[in-house]
Amino acid sequence: MGDAFQSQPEFFEVELGESLLSRTETLASFRELGPPDLVHVIKSTGSSARARDIGSYHYVSGVDASSSAALAAYINSLTYELDQNPGFFSSKAAYKLKSGAYCCFNAFSRVDVRVEVRIPGSVDAYVVDLRGERHETTPEIWQEVYLSALLRAILYADDANYRLAGYRKLDPISSPDAEHRFLQAAENLFFKGWQLGSDPEIQVATVVSNHLTAAILKYFGDASRYEQAVNLFEKLWAREPEVAALVARSYIGMNQEIKAVQVMHSAIRETPQSYALLHAQVDFLRAKGKFEWAAKVAKQAVNCAPSEFVTWAKLTECYIDLEQWESALYTLNSCPIESSATAVPGDVSGASDANGGRRMAIVNGEHDASIAMAEARQKEKNTGFSFRDKRLCERWLDNLFMVLYEDLRVYTIWRAEIAHFRTQNLAYRKTGTEWEILGELALRLLHADEAREAFQRCVDVKFSAKAYLRLLEMYTEARDVQRSLWTAIRLTAYHHRWYMEGSFPGAVATSLFKLIRTEGLAKVSYTLVSMSPPQPILKLMQNYFAYATAFKVAGYDF
Repeated sequence: MGDAFQSQPEFFEVELGESLLSRTETLASFRELGPPDLVHVIKSTGSSARARDIGSYHYVSGVDASSSAALAAYINSLTYELDQNPGFFSSKAAYKLKSGAYCCFNAFSRVDVRVEVRIPGSVDAYVVDLRGERHETTPEIWQEVYLSALLRAILYADDANYRLAGYRKLDPISSPDAEHRFLQAAENLFFKGWQLGSDPEIQVATVVSNHLTAAILKYFGDASRYEQAVNLFEKLWAREPEVAALVARSYIGMNQEIKAVQVMHSAIRETPQSYALLHAQVDFLRAKGKFEWAAKVAKQAVNCAPSEFVTWAKLTECYIDLEQWESALYTLNSCPIESSATAVPGDVSGASDANGGRRMAIVNGEHDASIAMAEARQKEKNTGFSFRDKRLCERWLDNLFMVLYEDLRVYTIWRAEIAHFRTQNLAYRKTGTEWEILGELALRLLHADEAREAFQRCVDVKFSAKAYLRLLEMYTEARDVQRSLWTAIRLTAYHHRWYMEGSFPGAVATSLFKLIRTEGLAKVSYTLVSMSPPQPILKLMQNYFAYATAFKVAGYDF
């Protein structure tokens, strides 16, 4: 069709400009990082009186939003996506791009930055606040919207909740120079990061626990390039002692544990009440097998932040390491949890509500009590059963027990059926969707071999991006280069079909970079060539290797 882009997603409007109007009306409902960027264009058949205008829009992330010129350049690039030769026998006139608007949400100031482009003509940039009123842009606004766009592109790269139709994903950081600009903006706005919000399990966003720090750690951690993160955090550590927790985590990621211990030792004297710093110590002690020491530090973290879910969850994990099951259950029952959350088999960690907000409520009324109360109950010397020894289980935890029971019941039936069919020498058949569900079930119950078998059966029956993604993680963990590459090829082709054009960050790139760290870039790339994939697929796969070389991912030089 002459009115559609050749290789870009788009939705056609019924009424011209309805997508912009809808975004303006819902602007006040945006929470935390906000929605993806919206691109609206108007196409026309000409300038005559009989010209016909149509409007379309799509979502995008990864576009450089540092200035109005950069956003206008993206809209201008869409002119090359229109088919200018509709065909000799076609009665339709060729459409041309008449104008466009790029909308990018500023998560710091809670405003929408918009750039209107008229082709050919002028570029107009302005700010729309929550009331729909227009304001002038400022350099501070542009820096905030630039960083907001980058954070969305990084954190939404693998988020299943943001796999939207008509959503184009580009590389947010395509060169070392772009990465340097990202670090500079992150440094300038670091102490505003708490305004962005945090993960659902965090009750109150802080300087070190927010979406900005999560994006920095994800971006550099997925590629094991913590050196740049350390350089950034060390500069900020001088201004805020609590940032030492991020410095320590980055050093541990670099396998420089001595420096990490030195940082934690000096920082804990300045900020002994920082639960983020205490959790960094807990993770380090657990990795070294010092479970009793880790439990003591985790208790101190609970006392420092009794209203935070993560502190109680970390203490529960320490009790599990010590095999103190009763204490673990008492502590888990005391976790402050989201009151509106429902038990979902695939995700029991809680989630944001539909508006992205957070209604964390303490439903047990006892989390602020001393941990000694839970230990005292656990140490009671009553040997016989009595009702006074029974403790009320919170509703959310009771729901999770029921979910676990159902998982165990289904898993037991499944394995019994397989055993029966094998003894009878009969073929055990399921649909692809059923195999995918059984694979997720086995994975939740920590049966990795059974999960891998189910996912393999699933992809034998049908294509499943979720199953391939699970298999890619398993093959990468087993350092199976050839199977990992075959799986990565299928996922990359699938992503390309759905306009996910970015190489990194992403689950495929993260797995390939793990292989490169252990096997070396040369071996992985030569193995790919030896598999003789089609030339277009080979070109797509080589984008990952080009990124690894440009950003010097560990293993790129051997």
